[in-house]
Amino acid sequence: MKATKSSRKNGKADARHLIVRAIKAEKNAKAARKQARLAKMKYREARKAFKQARRAAKQARREAKLAVKTVPAKTEKARKPQKRKASDGESSVVKDR
Repeated sequence: MKATKSSRKNGKADARHLIVRAIKAEKNAKAARKQARLAKMKYREARKAFKQARRAAKQARREAKLAVKTVPAKTEKARKPQKRKASDGESSVVKDR
C-alpha cells in the first residue's frame, strides 16, 4: 500500500486547505439556497394552478346547477296542460240539468 501525502503537519490543518474547504462550503450553501428557492417557486406555482382549477370546477358545477334548474322551467311553460281523463261511466253519458 502506498503512503499518501497528508496536508496536515503535526496534527494541524494547513491554512490553505481550510480556506479551500470554506470556499467549497460557501458554494455548496449558495447552490442549496438557489435550489430551495426554485423548489419554493415551483410549489407556489403548483398551489396557484390547483386553486385556479378548483375555482374553475366550482364555477362549472354552479353553471351546471343553474342550467338544470332553468331547463325544466322552460319545458314546463312550453307544455300544454293535459286534459283530465273522464271516468268510465261519465264519458258517454251527458247529464241533464
